[in-house]
Amino acid sequence: MWVDCMLAGARFANLPGVVTLYRKHDGQSSNDIETMLTGVTDAKTRLLLVWFPDLSFNEVRSLEPLLRAYGKVYLDLESAGRGVAALRKALAAPQVSLHGEDRSRVRQFLEERLHIWQGHLDLQT
Repeated sequence: MWVDCMLAGARFANLPGVVTLYRKHDGQSSNDIETMLTGVTDAKTRLLLVWFPDLSFNEVRSLEPLLRAYGKVYLDLESAGRGVAALRKALAAPQVSLHGEDRSRVRQFLEERLHIWQGHLDLQT
């Protein structure tokens, strides 16, 4: 929902007080890790396609696993190499904020992920 709002032009801010309540129950989809991972992957893919229009859909799908900040990621060398190539292409693209995102933070995160994954590939060769 938040990605849809952002892509539609919504602006966000932190408010000092509570404006909504979060309801929890055993049947909610956020308890299903596979459902959550699929949703997060889809949301990141949509954002990456907008933020980096020079990347193809396949490049974004190769890049997305390298950006996961949690859990384990298992990729063969060829898939990791495609992801690193897409990551380099994303870093070479103009860093223009489209939705108010702090592109310096986005760039820093991408550079960190490149360093990590390039290190993994160097160890394998």
